[in-house]
Amino acid sequence: MTSTNNFKFCILAGEASGDKIGAHLIRWMKVIDSRATFYGVGGSAMLNAGLPRSMFPIEDISIMGLVELIPHIFRIKRLIKETADEILRIEPAVVVTIDAPGFNRRVIENIRSKVKSSMKIVNYVAPSPWALNEHRLNKVMKRLATLYDHQFLILPNEEKYCDAVALPATFVGHPICEMPLFQQDSDKSSTIRAKYGIHDDEQVIVLMPGSRKVEIMWHKKIYMDVMAQLIRKAPNLKFFMPTLPHIEDMLHTEFATLGNRLIISSSDQTRCDLLSIASFGIIKSGTSSVELMYYGIPMIVVYRVSSLTACFLRRMLDNKYFAICNIVMNQQIVEEFIQERCQPNLIANKALDVLNDVKQQDYQKKMYRIALDILGRSLGEPPGLIAAKKLEALVSERV
Repeated sequence: MTSTNNFKFCILAGEASGDKIGAHLIRWMKVIDSRATFYGVGGSAMLNAGLPRSMFPIEDISIMGLVELIPHIFRIKRLIKETADEILRIEPAVVVTIDAPGFNRRVIENIRSKVKSSMKIVNYVAPSPWALNEHRLNKVMKRLATLYDHQFLILPNEEKYCDAVALPATFVGHPICEMPLFQQDSDKSSTIRAKYGIHDDEQVIVLMPGSRKVEIMWHKKIYMDVMAQLIRKAPNLKFFMPTLPHIEDMLHTEFATLGNRLIISSSDQTRCDLLSIASFGIIKSGTSSVELMYYGIPMIVVYRVSSLTACFLRRMLDNKYFAICNIVMNQQIVEEFIQERCQPNLIANKALDVLNDVKQQDYQKKMYRIALDILGRSLGEPPGLIAAKKLEALVSERV
């Protein structure tokens, strides 16, 4: 590899989960070749891993839902053009897009016909092919095949969708498999409880309403009502809401009435500490549910969007489940409360039901272990390393 461009990598992440994937990729690329330099869009995780700067704040495109997107359309169109222009100026060896398909695919559409044929364009995380109806699936996958040279998959059994459109793909495993196997430590648990002022008879309930401001606003009242009902029926509960720096102040304001009943923190250490002693979780569907699987925390999954967004999604989707555990196992392991079922009384009652039933808890934990192996634990190497090795191979192909 002689050209300096061979060591340039552009990574575009559009949300918190993609930021973490990008960070793993950067770290492993630096291990493989210390000459690698990075450009792109990312958050605190990618910046800490070695991205010198983000082209713009990742929060600018962390928008979800049709209604929620409308006020930001012109700004996002401008960011798409500016990002595409910057990539063309940099001329990296590889462009990797992670999540945020609405934004990232439009950036790639802008550059695909203009870049040198030697530049490789890779998509990391498939657009939920298992959830799309047949018409939408065919359309999306054919479009991916025209835009990308390679697809990295984080869920098993997705290769068949790529094979159908002749898009080369690699199953790298879910990013949760970057973490070492979790082992419960009773001595450490006591230390953590003392550190955060949590009594031995208090159970910690994890709440994850989302990483976007719009998600917080949609779920705030639901979570407030659920907590109120749980406190009335089980007063020995302590709530923990892990979050990100850019929305921590907002959460403190929105949930101020809970006082010391609720711990809100964007600290990674606090997150690890309190998840390791948590008894239960009320979690939005997505990456956060896999994190609770890793820690062996029984949970239920909740999610709600605007009625218009829900109507739009129903026209495209054809899936039974939203929780990754349920999707991987193709059965309901954790109960889901989506849209119309996302009602505080239903959620609170089910939470208490699981909290008081050791058999339900043990069943979930058993299924988690099986699901984690399927998600990539059995591959033997971290997902980021598998992906980084593939990127190195793609770079070698271009010289």
